Amino acid sequence: MAGIFLSPQDLHRVFPFHIAFDQQLQITQLGPHVTKLCPNVQLEDLLTNHFVVKRPCIPLTFTSLIDKLQTPYVLKSLDNHCELKGEMLYLKEQEAVIFLCTPNVLDLASLQSLDISLNDFPIHSAVNDFLFLLQTQKVALEDARKLAEKLSLQNEELKKREQALKKTQREKEILQEQNVHCEMQIAFNIQQSLLFGKIPQDIPGLHIEVMAIPSQNVSGDFYDFFSHNTKCLDIVIGDVMGKGIPAALVAAAIKSRLLRFASQGIYIDDYELLPPKEIIQQLQQEVSFELIQLETFATMCYMRFDLLNQKLRILDCGHTNILHFKSGLNKVQKITGENIPLGVLLKTEFLEKSVSFDHEDIFLFYSDGIIEAKNKENVLFGEEQLIDFFQKHHHLPTRKMLEKLQQYIIDFSQNVQDDLTCIAVQIKNIGGHTKFHNIKIIKSRLSEIARARKYIQNTCQNLSYFQENELALQELLLVTNEVLSNIIRHSYSENPNYIIRIEVLTSASFVKIYFVDKGIAFPLPKKNEIENLRDLPVDKIKEMDGGFGMFIIYELVDELSYHRDDKGCNYLCVVKHLN
Repeated sequence: MAGIFLSPQDLHRVFPFHIAFDQQLQITQLGPHVTKLCPNVQLEDLLTNHFVVKRPCIPLTFTSLIDKLQTPYVLKSLDNHCELKGEMLYLKEQEAVIFLCTPNVLDLASLQSLDISLNDFPIHSAVNDFLFLLQTQKVALEDARKLAEKLSLQNEELKKREQALKKTQREKEILQEQNVHCEMQIAFNIQQSLLFGKIPQDIPGLHIEVMAIPSQNVSGDFYDFFSHNTKCLDIVIGDVMGKGIPAALVAAAIKSRLLRFASQGIYIDDYELLPPKEIIQQLQQEVSFELIQLETFATMCYMRFDLLNQKLRILDCGHTNILHFKSGLNKVQKITGENIPLGVLLKTEFLEKSVSFDHEDIFLFYSDGIIEAKNKENVLFGEEQLIDFFQKHHHLPTRKMLEKLQQYIIDFSQNVQDDLTCIAVQIKNIGGHTKFHNIKIIKSRLSEIARARKYIQNTCQNLSYFQENELALQELLLVTNEVLSNIIRHSYSENPNYIIRIEVLTSASFVKIYFVDKGIAFPLPKKNEIENLRDLPVDKIKEMDGGFGMFIIYELVDELSYHRDDKGCNYLCVVKHLN
């Protein structure tokens, strides 16, 4: 089969930041935005007159460059010190190299200083999402700083009160109690703000409950959820060695970097996620050296629930074992890991495991604080006792089971010295009558709506209900039209460079469609506001901005919900009952 060749014009469009040069390092081609970033660079100039290699540490020679083609490169401009990050592509037949790159920016302010904007980057570039994540992290850290300042002021106030309440022993005891309460509040606030993630509400098929009891001291326990779509959820639970604020800060740093890697993916026609092994491999490359320098390490377990294939992919880094109640066997099984913690070695190869699950299966992920709780005889609670508890109480609702486990451990230990963290995930309606369909990705363009309609039509037309009710299918397609039009016009302000994700679940009794975007949230009108529209003439409704479309949606579906998650995704869900 003949290869695909790009014309210079196509190369300029797809890779606006690129530099081509020959064996003598003479520049033979420049992307249009390179000259915008580095105006002094001209064709036929020598690359060495304008750039040096910042990473890796090699001389800027043709031989050195092609010897390390698989290495990420950073070139630094000698003219204005801006940096270009990318990879070297060796064209053997032409004896030339193309440096495919983008500006190495760390935040939105960096773009302004370079006199470029997000529109200068190609659509396929991950820089836009990267900067959005950095901005989200920056806002979260600023909120944490304000919280720390507020709590610091509270501590100062408590110290002043302590000086005024030294007259009696009783007053000292009261003050000590207040200090303990304040420290526990600090621990709770830090963990809730930085270390503990929010349970996602948009994963049909999974019921998740969390038990998180902070000890009297802040520690390095953390967990989070990464919802990629309604059929795939990643969960991470981890623990940094040590106690106190240092361990908590290291845990927060690991979690923020993990968020960046876990959110990476490539949009083609569907969404291709980085596998757990690659996510942890990238995390290790960034944090292992720092952890070794700090003389600490982190245990972690990274799990991916794939509801479409009913598989749990597991990558364990020295964390506690996973407990899996298999409903078909009515038995709790233990899943052990084989990888070492992060920060023990600079480099290591990770092994990933995979297990199947079915309806009513339950998974327990927990911190070492649970199995290492001790009673007054200094006897550990232990893993076997936890397995025994799980086997006896799995029949309870997951929230009730965790509440009972919490009380069970408190009664056993009397004085909990470590954080108690436990995540229970119960599989619901999997392997039964609910069917998960492949995801559809479209651009935020009105012309793309036809593709979305075809996807939904092909998905639903084989259901017997729609075969007998052609009008109902046409109504569902009309709803699709209105929802996508609202997202494109209002959430994305008709910017054609964004994407919309569409996910469909079907069963014998309903069709559920999720429309997911990352634009501006637009809250749904209240039901009574829509009902009031019924009293207005159609012409009046059409004059309202978006009002007629929302009126149609409410009239043609049985359920409608809308929410925005903590990762910045808007979920609009429509449900049609098949009865």
